[in-house]
Amino acid sequence: MASAIKAAKEELICHICKNNLNDPKTLLCLHSFCKNCIQGFIVENVKNAKKPKGFECPTCRRETSVAKFIGKAPVQWADELHTNESLVNILKLLTLSDDQTSRQCPFHMSKEVEFFCEQHLTLACSLCANITHKSCESVLPLSEAISKRRTSSSKIISGLSEQITMTEKVMNNRHVQLETIEKTEMDIKNQLGDMRQRFLDFFSQMEGRILDKIAQARMKEGGVLQTEIDICHGLLNEIEDSIKTVQEALEYADEIKFLTKYNDHLKRYNERQQRIKSMTESLRDIRISFQANREIEHHLFQIKSVGTLSIDRTRSKIAGLGQNHHEFLGTSNQDFMYDFINVPKTARSTVDIAFVRPNTHRPTTYNPSSTSLPSIRSISEKGDMTSRTSRMSYIEIQSQRDPPQVDYETEQPGVSIAYKSSKTIKATLKTELDVAVAFQKECSIEGAAFLKSGYIVLSDSANSSLKLLNSKYQFLTMTKFSSNPGDITTVGEFDVVVCLPDTMRLKHQKIENERIYSGEVLSVSDKCYSVSFNKGTLATCSSKSIYVFQRDHNAWLKTTTIPVRSESLMYIAVDPSGEKLVVTRNGHPNTSIICMTIRGTKIWNFSHESVKLPRGVVFYGNKILVAAWDQHKILQISSDGRLEGVVVNQGIQWPWKISLNHRGDKMIVSQCYYRLATKEKNCLKIFKLSKPEPKEIVTDRTIEE
Repeated sequence: MASAIKAAKEELICHICKNNLNDPKTLLCLHSFCKNCIQGFIVENVKNAKKPKGFECPTCRRETSVAKFIGKAPVQWADELHTNESLVNILKLLTLSDDQTSRQCPFHMSKEVEFFCEQHLTLACSLCANITHKSCESVLPLSEAISKRRTSSSKIISGLSEQITMTEKVMNNRHVQLETIEKTEMDIKNQLGDMRQRFLDFFSQMEGRILDKIAQARMKEGGVLQTEIDICHGLLNEIEDSIKTVQEALEYADEIKFLTKYNDHLKRYNERQQRIKSMTESLRDIRISFQANREIEHHLFQIKSVGTLSIDRTRSKIAGLGQNHHEFLGTSNQDFMYDFINVPKTARSTVDIAFVRPNTHRPTTYNPSSTSLPSIRSISEKGDMTSRTSRMSYIEIQSQRDPPQVDYETEQPGVSIAYKSSKTIKATLKTELDVAVAFQKECSIEGAAFLKSGYIVLSDSANSSLKLLNSKYQFLTMTKFSSNPGDITTVGEFDVVVCLPDTMRLKHQKIENERIYSGEVLSVSDKCYSVSFNKGTLATCSSKSIYVFQRDHNAWLKTTTIPVRSESLMYIAVDPSGEKLVVTRNGHPNTSIICMTIRGTKIWNFSHESVKLPRGVVFYGNKILVAAWDQHKILQISSDGRLEGVVVNQGIQWPWKISLNHRGDKMIVSQCYYRLATKEKNCLKIFKLSKPEPKEIVTDRTIEE
């Protein structure tokens, strides 16, 4: 009997979910499945078919035709399948049989369970109680055991709630630890990249000194050689004239005149011979040689690593949460205990790091004033990273702060910038905006864009997201990416384009009803970090190339690829005419800002000792605003590449991205540097801009009045 029931139960198993059939639906092949199971199978089976003809049975692969489901969506096909009422009735009978036989003793089929052994936590019939559990201390009637456990059920529920709380705390703690490790990995990569950059800067400086000395020697010695060459040219001209004159004298009929001419040229010949002899005696050949300092190579090859990686494992603050648990009726000390992973209180291991080229999201930066290796993306604070619950807020600024001081280890060059002039745009700090939302510790704003519709879109690389704000700087929504986004630009009243460097793509995003929706994807085949748009021209740049797109009806078409014979390009901007580009790069001692046409024709280069590490760049009419990262300033450059003055001289630290609204009266400035406090990393500075006031023309009449 029991085996027959067991065999029947096996026939009532759904072969999709492996559980008892629930609302069984039967196919033409007579195989039955749960309604929800076959519904999910149908949708998954036909989702890629444009015009599905039907679906196959999950068991025998026999096809069920779609003719039966004309006019119905695949998700509704399961409703049209035959319900097997016979199986439904059998399931009901088996359920009833289970309820009736659940009181049967498994060891004595003729007896029903009447007792409960609290020592072994098992049911027992009268024979089991008197034989098997005779020596047990507590064997209770079934009704009494059930009554006691019903009374203690509230404690069990409370204990389960505590287990949920403990588990969530452990899970949150592990998430924080995982994020910390990932951010630390990025920090180490940036430090290694910065170390490499400092080495390169050191060699560039040494190379510059040698090249300067070579240039000085060339000018000095070359001047002497050129003088000697000029003397030789003069002598040659004199000799050629003498030959001509002597030949003419041979034809003279007057012998006295011939003799006079001959003696005269003989005298000049002797003088020239003396001059040539004197010059040849003083000739010196110049040879410039360079002897490389092999000690540098020797020391470099002796270095086996550039540092050590230490991993500290310390007891977690929440370790042992599961020790203070409740003991419930009829449980041993092992019951209701949560088994957490125990980590040794202290453990330490070290790993040598080989000197390799870092794979960083952005070109690394170099700050000569840093005593340790700086990086843009890193964890600068230690301790438990608790989740943020504060919403975005903004604070009206009553007064400007003191400018940060920059202290270089090397001798700082003189800054010859006119801080304010009649041509300089006026900027006033109005608002500070905290852009971190709940559960975000740090932000890294790589891009910011004002939309004509009033929205503000921010690209947060640290949290792999785009954030949407309204015109009052209030947070609306956020969309996540699978990789870190880069810069962002406005391409319409409700449209933006964002860089996704790791996927080598640009992505068109649309704003509708205070939400962000995905649009067209532009493949660039290069890791592009910055993007800009103006007058139908979309330009983006990687670390060493520029790509230009034009809008053709409803699609973006790549029109130009401009390879730049330099690396470390940072940000790009398109001028209001859509015909010129300006790009910034880690310049010093080379060119730091380059202006060109959209077809790649260079217009001008800009290099200044005060602008070593420019970052964000934007056009303000025919003026250019540049974030001088290492100088903590926003500078103004003319359309022909001349430095006109400082727009923002205080109130910002390590400026990164700058963006203007369409009216040109507001400017956003983001800040990035690993040494910044978290509050400053998450802070956007919003400035009010105004055009320079024209100077008053003073006339004689004005003076008289």
